[in-house]
Amino acid sequence: MSTQGLQLAAGSRSAQAVAVVLLVAPPLALLDALAMAPLLVFLAVLLLGGGARHQLGASLAALLDPAQRLFLALFLLWLTASALWSPDLAFGVKTAAMTLGTVAAGLVVAGGLRRLPPAELSHALSALARGIVLGLGLLLVVTIGQRWLIEPTSRWAEPALRLALRMDRGTTFAALLLWPTVVGCWRRGQRRLALALPLLAGPAIGLSYDLAAKVSLVLGLAMFLLAAVLPRRLAAVLGLAMAAALILAPLAAQRLPAPEQSLTWPGLPRSAHHRLTIWGFAGRMIAERPVAGWGLEASRRLGGGALQLTDRNGLPLEEELMPLHPHDAPLQVWLELGGVGALLLAPFILLLGRRLAAIADRPSAAAGTAVFAVACAISCVSYGFWQSWWQSSLWLAAAVVVALADRAAPAARRV
Repeated sequence: MSTQGLQLAAGSRSAQAVAVVLLVAPPLALLDALAMAPLLVFLAVLLLGGGARHQLGASLAALLDPAQRLFLALFLLWLTASALWSPDLAFGVKTAAMTLGTVAAGLVVAGGLRRLPPAELSHALSALARGIVLGLGLLLVVTIGQRWLIEPTSRWAEPALRLALRMDRGTTFAALLLWPTVVGCWRRGQRRLALALPLLAGPAIGLSYDLAAKVSLVLGLAMFLLAAVLPRRLAAVLGLAMAAALILAPLAAQRLPAPEQSLTWPGLPRSAHHRLTIWGFAGRMIAERPVAGWGLEASRRLGGGALQLTDRNGLPLEEELMPLHPHDAPLQVWLELGGVGALLLAPFILLLGRRLAAIADRPSAAAGTAVFAVACAISCVSYGFWQSWWQSSLWLAAAVVVALADRAAPAARRV
């Protein structure tokens, strides 16, 4: 067999393996979302081994414009340097290395997917859609079983609840990838599957315990429809809003009411009140080191102890001031990387919004806007921003959007 024939065979086998990985990713995310980080690396290796490496340089250059590459590189350089003044040097260096590795793998996956032959990309995205259906079906079965079929006194009640709660991260993963997958199915003529995805996601995510995923489902739908109907500048507006939120986050946190006051607000869930307590403490800590921050992963060591409160019913309430991270990406960037980190990341976010707004294919732009909005919303209320599974999920969603935009009509295909 000729060298070209061997390359084609290797590429075909790699593309089949990519499809299998995308098929198992959503159910795997539900069972153990931490697996998303090694899964992204495995995808990158598959795409490099399948011949995509021959076109990777030009592909990566097309993903980010020069200004984006500059700000991303400077931000990553500052992030790595900040580990040197972190109270936990070893953990900071580890997080910096994992973040750099995740960015590299994400760029490879995004560049590799967009360079797959049309038939192989279609097969891979179809596998992802079926994987999301499998994942949402599993989530629905577990949630219904836990809520209504298993008696509270049963010996299976506690394990079922733990399993349902453990699926929160995977639920977020499904909400993040839902709308680009819908667009991919519709474009390939899989109209029933495209309609089935949001119809299944509604009850599956709606009945879950993950409030962030529920909000993201509604927000993603709203942004998807708005971007499909209104001019594509919606993504640019979102980028500007998120960049402004990043810059102004400490000022907002420092002006939050005292926890004793917000505890009297009617209808405020305890989890939301705890977020306000954490954010207020983060704002005070940022004010102590506003320029360079406390160092990468310093949030884990700041502690602050616990706040002892009394709720509206006169019952004691204890809230940790900093449980591992601020549960808000802008505040975490300021707290650990300072104003320097925030001023380097904000332009990248702003340019990312403009890049999405420049996608000429409207369905792809709508999907990208929905992913952008969901990613920003979840990052502002939930997970630690440096968590590798979350960063890997963001890169995978971005790779799917890039592939969709690249395979649109020739006149409107480049991101």
